[in-house]
Amino acid sequence: MTEENSTPRTAEAGAKQDRDAALIATISHRLARVAEQDPDGTETLVNSLGRALAQLDQGQIGMRERIYLAEILQAFEDLETDPRQLRTLERLAEDMVAPMPEPGAQDNTLESLFEDPLPGRVHQAQKRSPEPEPQPEPEPPPRPRPTPPPEPAPPPRPEPEPEPIAAVHELDDDIWERTPAPAPPPPRPERRAPPPPPEPDPEPLARAGRARPRPDADGRASGTASATTQRLDPRDRKWWERQLERVKLQGAAALGALGGVLVLVIALAWWNLGGAVAGLGAGLSDEPLRAIQGLETQVSGLQAEVRALTDALETTRAELAEARRDAPVDDGDADFPDETSETPAPTTPTPTAAPGRRVALKEIRYTLQLGAFLSEERAGRFQRQLAAQGIDTWRIDSGPGSGWIAITEGIYPGWTPAATALAKLPRPLRDAGAWVRELPVGTELYTGRR
Repeated sequence: MTEENSTPRTAEAGAKQDRDAALIATISHRLARVAEQDPDGTETLVNSLGRALAQLDQGQIGMRERIYLAEILQAFEDLETDPRQLRTLERLAEDMVAPMPEPGAQDNTLESLFEDPLPGRVHQAQKRSPEPEPQPEPEPPPRPRPTPPPEPAPPPRPEPEPEPIAAVHELDDDIWERTPAPAPPPPRPERRAPPPPPEPDPEPLARAGRARPRPDADGRASGTASATTQRLDPRDRKWWERQLERVKLQGAAALGALGGVLVLVIALAWWNLGGAVAGLGAGLSDEPLRAIQGLETQVSGLQAEVRALTDALETTRAELAEARRDAPVDDGDADFPDETSETPAPTTPTPTAAPGRRVALKEIRYTLQLGAFLSEERAGRFQRQLAAQGIDTWRIDSGPGSGWIAITEGIYPGWTPAATALAKLPRPLRDAGAWVRELPVGTELYTGRR
């Protein structure tokens, strides 16, 4: 049974030694870093605190030394924002190695620990002077009935003692009630006031102020965590995770605001575009469209009338030709020229469109232009289609540089024969826009490729 109990105690003692060694190593690292930054100003601190850490490393660390080490570590953290903590560190290092007064036999209980409190900035603030015992009020003498004596003035009440300043490791008030009055601390040599430090950066001070616990109404530190655990070391992983989380939240807020602005801009642009389209639609009327439709209707009507007149003219000419052939010859009217007689044939015969033939006109002639093309291939295909229908065609170049190839049918001596031939063309060619073209002297016509 004894061996089973000794094993957990041995493990607990080993864990305490590991924690103490880690705490000493952390303070040594902080001391080395401060000494590198200011070798001249930290010479006293290096000597005193180095001697104290060496003694603690060789001996056994108790609760008193652990409390001092915690306060020294807190002072190192405060030194980053307050240079005056350097003097506090020197004082704590000297107090930690100072011998403790021995009023009597020491006990390892919690009550004996607080009978002689540690000298330091925490316990000095918590020292209380012995409260004076209130004197009992004297009883007034018996008053005679006729003339009662005046009542004596009440004695002055004792002034209340100031509340102790909150400490990092403050305990319940019950312990102080069970603990006798503390012994006065040993005298300390007077120290000169340190020179005024430079103005610290407001941002680290604000950050340090946020990290420190504020005292409540009863003087205790708010929160259950100590100042050592509340401050975050930039090398700590949790500190970086919190910084990253804060950056993410700020970025999300910025992106949300930017997204809202973009949505607002798009909505305004869409609203303006809709208003512009509505205004454009309201400004336009159906009058231009109706005018175009009316013109198309008029053109279609004119085309129908032209076709009807052309058919009627063709029919009239055919009937007139038949009437002339059937009319008898009157010798009495031989002296008078017949107005309806046909025009004598020209002296120059009309050339025919034989394959591979080329003609250069020496007189003004007329032809029926059926179409014009910029491509040699399309012009040849059009000629082959007309030849399949029994229509012989000519080619006329529009001129150098233009590139147009005109496809025509026939060479007529006058405009009337050409118009008659136009009326006899197939209806698709007439509907396509065939027309009578005058050919000046020197015009060259050919049937195939050049």
